[in-house]
Amino acid sequence: MPKNNLLIYPDLFRTKDKITFVEKHYRAKYVGCFQHPKNSLKCVEVFYQDGPPHEVSKSNYMCLFHNNHNVVISEWQEDWINQNAVETNKKEYIYSRDRHDYFVKDGAMVDGGASYTRSSISPIKKITCKDGKLMLDSEPCNTVLTFLKKD
Repeated sequence: MPKNNLLIYPDLFRTKDKITFVEKHYRAKYVGCFQHPKNSLKCVEVFYQDGPPHEVSKSNYMCLFHNNHNVVISEWQEDWINQNAVETNKKEYIYSRDRHDYFVKDGAMVDGGASYTRSSISPIKKITCKDGKLMLDSEPCNTVLTFLKKD
């Protein structure tokens, strides 16, 4: 049973209904919101699909993002999730979604996305992904989808 909670804050999809629609339409599972490795200023929503690779992304992962008021589906690779998370006073982990996503919650702060890490003096763990499941320092974690405003 995973012991750590990683808080996930969607960017493009601001409600659970929108995430559920994409999950049902593409028979995919929402993974989280992360910095795109080819554009450090773009935050994308990542989904994982069991079975054959997605026709657009050519893998079991796909990402969605805004481009000129349109939602675009693009490629994503498992090893592109490579960001740091910091522990809050409530023993939850938060992360910066992209290069300019300065995030403060419960006595912890983090900034920099996958480009760099600037953080409070808190334990840091590496976020990775395996078969659509997020990991903290190679250990399974619980993901807590939240739509609350950040502190």
